[in-house]
Amino acid sequence: MVSCSPRAKTLTVSAALGLLSALSVALTYASDGGQAHEARPTPGPAGPAPARVEVVVAPGVVEPATRLVELRVQQQGRLARVTREAGEPVAAGEVLAELESDVERAQVALRAAELSRARAALARVEAGAREEVRARARADLARAEATLERARLEQTRAQALVERAVQPAHTLDTARAELAAAAASRDAAAAWVDELARGERPEVVDEARAEVARAEAALLLAEAQLERTRVRSPLDGRVVYRHREPGEVVGIPNEGPPLLTVAGGALRLRCDVDARDLALVSPGQVVEAVAPAFPGVVFRGRVLRQELTLGRKNFRTDRPRERIDTKVLEVVVELDAADLPLGLEMTATFLPGAAASRP
Repeated sequence: MVSCSPRAKTLTVSAALGLLSALSVALTYASDGGQAHEARPTPGPAGPAPARVEVVVAPGVVEPATRLVELRVQQQGRLARVTREAGEPVAAGEVLAELESDVERAQVALRAAELSRARAALARVEAGAREEVRARARADLARAEATLERARLEQTRAQALVERAVQPAHTLDTARAELAAAAASRDAAAAWVDELARGERPEVVDEARAEVARAEAALLLAEAQLERTRVRSPLDGRVVYRHREPGEVVGIPNEGPPLLTVAGGALRLRCDVDARDLALVSPGQVVEAVAPAFPGVVFRGRVLRQELTLGRKNFRTDRPRERIDTKVLEVVVELDAADLPLGLEMTATFLPGAAASRP
């Protein structure tokens, strides 16, 4: 049996502890979770030290330029139709879905008819009487003037006969009364002709115009209520999800999914850049991104902008060396790729000193 002295045991334990300490330092250095990596040159016996090159690597997720926009109806009703499926393109202002709207359409037709009637009444008031009515009034005035002239002659004749005692005195009284009646009729006919020439009174015209304005407002209200049964695309883009089908009752507040989810614009990569690496990222910088779903393919882009506020990470990659206790800044990268699935996780490499050249 081989025996060891207490000092030999002490030396052996000390050596083992030293070896473990050195191994721990090496593992800590190798497992550094930072996203800025430095390529350190191998020390040489002579010559100047090579320039330090630092590369930022950050996780990111693919999203559209507008992010995701959820479309809902503005009132409750039964869904009549949905015009687009997931993946289909849409144009800004295009009707993508519509509720049953028989009542709203009838209201629009009714208000349109009321407006037409109000406008016709206004036109009639502004135009005044028709020409045939004016012609008849002028004819009545001419007849009244002729009657008045005959009544004057009858009065003159009756006065002469009474003076010669050929006719009794009441004959002159009758002639005078007929003359007064004829004068009144002539005055009434002349006033009617003048009224037709002047047209309607200003207050009557104002009332007719107010009725037209009321009918126009009622029609606009009915059309707005009809428009609330339609869902239009707010942008040029593509349908991402279709959540509802015709026949469903929708529009209940705070209940159920939206009708459609749309997105538009160029694809972008939203990256979580470690706060310690912000000095190494600048707008226009060239970025190369890779994804496990596309092995061997490198997607290029450029830094579009940096957000203004630091925060926690938006998502985790589940990598063993990932740090979860660091603050990040969201950096938006505009990708050159035109067709990538939204939500795709990628790893972005920000190339040092490389600025994008736009076509």
